[in-house]
Amino acid sequence: MSPNIKCLTPQEEESFLDILKNRKDAERAYMLYHLMLITGLRLSEALSLNVEHTSRVKVELKVKGWTKKGEKKDRYKAVYFPKALQKHLKDYIRVKAKKTESFAPEAPLFVSR
Repeated sequence: MSPNIKCLTPQEEESFLDILKNRKDAERAYMLYHLMLITGLRLSEALSLNVEHTSRVKVELKVKGWTKKGEKKDRYKAVYFPKALQKHLKDYIRVKAKKTESFAPEAPLFVSR
């Protein structure tokens, strides 16, 4: 790991997630950033998830990347959802349903307002 990269401590992660609980969009914000912290997904990758992805243990995401020659290329990234995260995602989908957001398999997991 590069010496310039600094990771959050477990206490900092917890504090960050606690702050999100006070937002107007608390459920969405908490679940989005919790998912990113656990899986290492980038924001754009997390926002590309659909409801159908939450029922899987392993998800293959198509990601755009750059080659060493400077060419843009599609690649696939495997993301694993631990059982505890899957439970949180199911709870989040129940919250979406109560808000009358679509929870159809092809619906986006995180809808912005």
